[in-house]
Amino acid sequence: MVCRLGSPLGQRDAASQDGGVSERPGNGSATSGASALGWPCWIGVVADDLDRQRRFYRDVLGFTEIDDGPGWVQFDFGDGRLVEVIQRSDEAQYDAVRCQVGYEVADIAGARDALVAKGVEAISDLLGDAAAGGRWCYFRDSEGNVFELKERG
Repeated sequence: MVCRLGSPLGQRDAASQDGGVSERPGNGSATSGASALGWPCWIGVVADDLDRQRRFYRDVLGFTEIDDGPGWVQFDFGDGRLVEVIQRSDEAQYDAVRCQVGYEVADIAGARDALVAKGVEAISDLLGDAAAGGRWCYFRDSEGNVFELKERG
């Protein structure tokens, strides 16, 4: 499936009817050849309360909202990457609140302090060190989904 910014979730590009993954330069492909998988084109957050999650990702985390439709809202994560919040539904892929993603930051201590000051629930202290590849910590968003901040060492 070819993912395009602004395309409703689940649409296939006409040139990709075989279900293949588009290969864009700089995707950091994990494999090579016809089965190459690039960087994910989106990260999904399934939500019970779409409006509350929309406000959390936009107003607390500071993401830029770029598109929305019935039951979904998309945020620009740069370089063609999306974070999409989807309303929980009876569809198997959206039938439970779930996700866990990690966000890279330059100053983890400052970023952690800023989120805690905004009332975000921290569920860990700063963990890791340069020998472990950097430091990280975990939080819960407004619906209890776990997310991570990561500062590379």
